[in-house]
Amino acid sequence: MRGNPSKRHAPRIIDFLRVNEPRFTELQRAMGDVNSVTLSNRLKRLEAAGVIERKAATIDRQSVAYRLTGLGKGVLPVLREIQNFTKLNARLGSTVGVPSGEAGLLSCWAEWGGKYSPACP
Repeated sequence: MRGNPSKRHAPRIIDFLRVNEPRFTELQRAMGDVNSVTLSNRLKRLEAAGVIERKAATIDRQSVAYRLTGLGKGVLPVLREIQNFTKLNARLGSTVGVPSGEAGLLSCWAEWGGKYSPACP
């Protein structure tokens, strides 16, 4: 696999798939601000990394749905720890150790209880 699947939207995708097995259009609608090319690229990278898998959707044979693999489910505790870290730092008014530009995303994510929200950047 080329590149790193942990680009900006990957944690949001993983978190959304925690409780959903959406088709592409459902995932795109839920992600809100992510264009289809970016979403498609992230899904391909996450699939190549073994974090998610595509499965035939029950609606028709041309549709696929996405779900977390065992590896993807194993990432969830790490995301919870990131949530805990951001909650702690938000209370302290600090973003120490958070890359520039990511503090807003992590804080928003923490405010929503570690769940994806279209309100997040």
